[in-house]
Amino acid sequence: MSSAIRRIATRVACIATFSQLVATACDPTAPEDPNDQRNFVPDASLTVAVATITASPVSWNEIDLKWTNSAGVTGYEVFRSTTGATGTYTQISTTANVGTYASVGLSGSTQYCYEVRAFKNAGKNISYGSFSSAACATTLPPPINPPTEIDAIPEGYRVLIRWKDNSDNEDGFRIAAESGGSSESLTVPANTTSTYFNYPPSEQVWCFTVSAFNALAVIGSNFDCTVLPASPTNLSAATLDAQSITLSWTDNSRFEEAYKVSRSDQAGQWTDLAAVPANTVTYRDIAATPDISYTYRVQALRDGGFSSSSNEAIAVIPTRVPAAPSNPQAFFAYDYETPYGWLTVSISWTDASSNEDGFIIEYSQDGTNYWGYYTQAPANVSSIQQQFMIDFGPEPGCFRVIAFNVLGNSEPSNVGCAQTNLPPSANLMIQSSPAGIKSHATVQKNRETSTGPIGGKRVTRSVPTIPRQ
Repeated sequence: MSSAIRRIATRVACIATFSQLVATACDPTAPEDPNDQRNFVPDASLTVAVATITASPVSWNEIDLKWTNSAGVTGYEVFRSTTGATGTYTQISTTANVGTYASVGLSGSTQYCYEVRAFKNAGKNISYGSFSSAACATTLPPPINPPTEIDAIPEGYRVLIRWKDNSDNEDGFRIAAESGGSSESLTVPANTTSTYFNYPPSEQVWCFTVSAFNALAVIGSNFDCTVLPASPTNLSAATLDAQSITLSWTDNSRFEEAYKVSRSDQAGQWTDLAAVPANTVTYRDIAATPDISYTYRVQALRDGGFSSSSNEAIAVIPTRVPAAPSNPQAFFAYDYETPYGWLTVSISWTDASSNEDGFIIEYSQDGTNYWGYYTQAPANVSSIQQQFMIDFGPEPGCFRVIAFNVLGNSEPSNVGCAQTNLPPSANLMIQSSPAGIKSHATVQKNRETSTGPIGGKRVTRSVPTIPRQ
C-alpha cells in the first residue's frame, strides 16, 4: 500500500514540474537570459563565409574589417585577439547587418586578429552562425614611438615620474595626472626622461600617463599609480636606559608600506636605522652611544619612495653635564629699503659638547648686568637667525650661550656683543617710511658696544641706538 502511494506521489510531482516548464516557455513576459545557451539555436545558414573576411591596416592605430553580409541576419559580433590567431578572443563590438567594421584606438606596429559571427533574433530565441576563420593584420608603424616603463615614486611633497624614451623624433612629452575627478597636466621638452609632480594632496591615489608628441601625433603610454602617504607627526625621543633611546610617533597614513627611522649626530649626517612595518608607532634605538646627542626623524614609505619627514626629536644618554659653548657672535642687520623696515638678528657660537639636549641663549644690554633669557636652540645647532619689523625687534646688546641636558647646565660661554650694519654716524636719518607709519626720529645718542678682544685688546665702537616709538 505504501509503495503504491509513493508511486502516485512521484507521478504527481513529475506532472507538476513539466507543467511549470511548459508555462514558463509559453509565457511571453518571462525574463530572458542571453547567456543561457539553451536559447542559442545554431543555424548553418548564418555562417559567415571564411573566404570573404579581410583585415587591412589603414594607419598606425586602425585596422578595417570586411566580410560578405548575408540577408536575413540581424547583425554581427566582432571579436579580437592580441595573442595571435589561436589566442584568446574578446568581443569588441556588435554591428547591424553590414559587412564592415573599423577597429580603432590600436597601437602601432602591433598584430591584431579578428573573428566575426552572425546572429539572428527570432522572438525570445537568438540564433548564431559559426565563427569565421581568423583574419590578422599588423598596424602601420607609429609616427612616434610611445614611452614605456612608467614609474611614479613619492618623494616628500612631490611625486617623481620616470619613463623610457623610445623615440628620436618627439617634440616633447605630456604628463597627465588623475585622481578621482581631478586632473592636471604638464609638458616637458624632448629627450626628458623624468619630471616632478609637485604638491599633490596626500592620501590620494594619483595615476600618471606619459605621451610623446610631435606635429603628427600624440601617443600615450600605459600608466602607473601611487599615493603620497601622509607624514608621521608628534615624534618624541626619550632616554629609555643607559643603552637605548625610545621613539614614538603618530601614524597618519592609510597607505604606508613601512616606516623609515633615521638619525643624525653632531656632524649632521643622516643614517637610516631601520624600516619598520606599516602601522608601527614606536622604535627603540639600541645602538645609541652615551654622551652623543642624536636627532631623529621618521618617514612613511610607499612604492619605493617616501613621505615628508616628521618633526625632528633630540635625545641623549648623558653621563655628565655638557661643556660650555664658546665664541658667541651676534650681528644686527637693518634694512630700511623695504616697507616698514626689517631687522635680521644672527647669533652663532661654537658647540663644545656632544651630549647637550639644547642651548639657552641669554641677553644683556651692556654685557655685564641683568642677564635674562632670550631664546632657546636645539642640540647640535651652532647658529640661529631671527627677523623682526624694526619697531618690534630687540636693541643691539650682548649675548652668551649655555648648553644643557638632564643632568644640568654648563657654565655660560664668554660674552659676544652685537655688531650692526649701521654707519658710525650718530645722526642716522630714515629717508622714507610707509604712509601712515611714523618714521624714526634722528638718533639721539651713541652707545659704546664691545666687540670682544682683538689682538689682545678690547675694541669698542660707536653704534647708534634706534629709539623706540
